[in-house]
Amino acid sequence: TIYQYVESKQLTEYYLNHEYVIQCSISEGFPNALAEAMSYGCIPIVSNVGAMPKIIDNIGFIVENRDNQCFTNSINAALALTEEEKSNKRMEVHQRIINTFNEDKRTECLHSIFSKYLTNKNCCDI
Repeated sequence: TIYQYVESKQLTEYYLNHEYVIQCSISEGFPNALAEAMSYGCIPIVSNVGAMPKIIDNIGFIVENRDNQCFTNSINAALALTEEEKSNKRMEVHQRIINTFNEDKRTECLHSIFSKYLTNKNCCDI
């Protein structure tokens, strides 16, 4: 199902009731919506741009080229998973986000970057 704008309070329900998240973009940085859906166990099907391949880390499905056949192949591969395989992948994608991109780790990393920068730079060098 493709949805229009969804209120934040409804997102959790949608994530919990769906097995897949599709994000096929032409250009992307770090897509928070993808990480959020994965944190709820949605199996990702993504285009090969930006940080998306790194975020899914070979757990989901990557649409390698921008053409209908590659998109169709990725969707068919995802739909061909057995129930056991889907269950395992849903746990894997959830753990991938929780272990790799959780808020505490991101905060710690940013703090480290800023600390190094501020230690090695004087305010006039900016």
